Amino acid sequence: MNEDKHCKASTDTKQDDKEPVKQLHVYGVPFSVCKKLEEKAKQDGLKLTPFIRMKLIQIADEE
Repeated sequence: MNEDKHCKASTDTKQDDKEPVKQLHVYGVPFSVCKKLEEKAKQDGLKLTPFIRMKLIQIADEE
């Protein structure tokens, strides 16, 4: 049986608003999608955790 691979963002305390993110687990997302997110984060000069956090805040602000 193959073990599922999950995208896990690392702890990062160097965020714009200085609020620490302890850990972010993203389950049910294909590993290839996680790799694409990592690439987009790198293009924006961010690590994965702050990138995902930024995008979630942008989505929440749209409503």
